[in-house]
Amino acid sequence: MITKRTPEEIQAVEEAKRMDQLKFEFANAWSALVPAKYQDVNPWKIQPSTKSRLPLEEQAKLYKDIQDHPLEGWAFFSPAGYSKTTCSWALFRYALQVNLKRAIWTGRSEYIRRGWGEGSVVHYWNPCYLYHEAVPEWIAKIQASWDENSKQAPPALSFDKMEKARRDGFTPRVFLEEIDKIKEGSEWNTNQLFMLLNAVDKHKGQLVLDTNLSRRQFLDRFGEPIYRRVKENCNMREYGF
Repeated sequence: MITKRTPEEIQAVEEAKRMDQLKFEFANAWSALVPAKYQDVNPWKIQPSTKSRLPLEEQAKLYKDIQDHPLEGWAFFSPAGYSKTTCSWALFRYALQVNLKRAIWTGRSEYIRRGWGEGSVVHYWNPCYLYHEAVPEWIAKIQASWDENSKQAPPALSFDKMEKARRDGFTPRVFLEEIDKIKEGSEWNTNQLFMLLNAVDKHKGQLVLDTNLSRRQFLDRFGEPIYRRVKENCNMREYGF
């Protein structure tokens, strides 16, 4: 005799399937997107370390703040060795789990995957409006996209994605690094960066960036409009200056 499942039992089974899918997709995305050096970073297990130039007490305070506000914006200003990249990847890990879960639970994605076979665009996780970009490479991809003969893929991160994310019920989450390595003095580069930060602000996205510049140096280099967008959207932390 076949026992008919109750609605609660059916729901529990479906929930378990979604959790298994989340674990599978998260593992694939994490291993593909994150450098090996930061594969073990976990916002809930991160501990102060003597390998960091940041004093242990300051590390403990910073990590506690991150754990308390993992989905807020953050901007880290410090020379190399002050754990800012570790913090950025810890925040990325949490953001990946949140946006992937929404994609799986709602069935919505950033764009449609075209299957799994030969010639398809293969992604072993749902594209979910989460971006980690080295700014110089992002700008180079924009420029390459103007060339019809370019074989370089256009950047995944674009201004119009922010609006689409909100329509789909997602918070767009943008993680930027190497912002200080873009060509200095280029008005076009500065305008691209401002439009990106303005889109994050307009569509209430999460912005996380780290730079070797101090806050003063960042302001002097990129100007008050960009600095203000960062200040308005991020918890700002500066160390080592």
